[in-house]
Amino acid sequence: MKDFDERLFFEHDLATPFSNLLGAHYLLEGELRDASPSVQESLAILGKNIRSLERMLYWYWRIRDLDGKEKTAWNAASLAPELKERLADPALPVEEPEWIGNASDVVLDLPRDAVRSALLGAALSLANASGQSVSWSLSADAGRLTATYRLVGNEDLLDAGRLLQKTYWSGRDAAGSPDADAGLAYLGRLAGRSGGAVEISWQEGRWRVEAVIQGSPGGKDSPCR
Repeated sequence: MKDFDERLFFEHDLATPFSNLLGAHYLLEGELRDASPSVQESLAILGKNIRSLERMLYWYWRIRDLDGKEKTAWNAASLAPELKERLADPALPVEEPEWIGNASDVVLDLPRDAVRSALLGAALSLANASGQSVSWSLSADAGRLTATYRLVGNEDLLDAGRLLQKTYWSGRDAAGSPDADAGLAYLGRLAGRSGGAVEISWQEGRWRVEAVIQGSPGGKDSPCR
């Protein structure tokens, strides 16, 4: 496998047949608009699974690609307006997070777009996996950003192991925001790269997902003001 080009495989070899599948599905929908209910149902199943497979492979590659991203210091305070802008998109059925502490006190060197995508994707994935609304907060403290997601439900509502492994969780579609439907596996890899981690727990009818992204303290001596 020495000569195998993984980027070419994901960005061209797989992308081309997926584009053809999507195009063929679109044409079939037009031609079979008046078909029987069973044919319509089959087309819907086909379309949903084409998209799910495409998103799974897309985020698998994004996880693989994380290690090659260049590190640049930036202040976590910029996340607040960026998240607000992204969550204004009606394709994202996710509420804005509550901010705790002063985000300016945290400087991160992980890829900026990756952090934003991972945080949004975790919220959407939890909503899709549970069918419940998710409340979340972002806490800045001692050079560390902690994202905490909470939802109400019994112990069987979520499968913690699968959540941390899946690259994409289908459900309410975020087709208009293709950078925001990452599974928790993406957040887990991102947090781990910083020296942090993701933990999932259940207690007394409530689920809690906590992701710690380790950075450095902000302030006048930080690499980013």
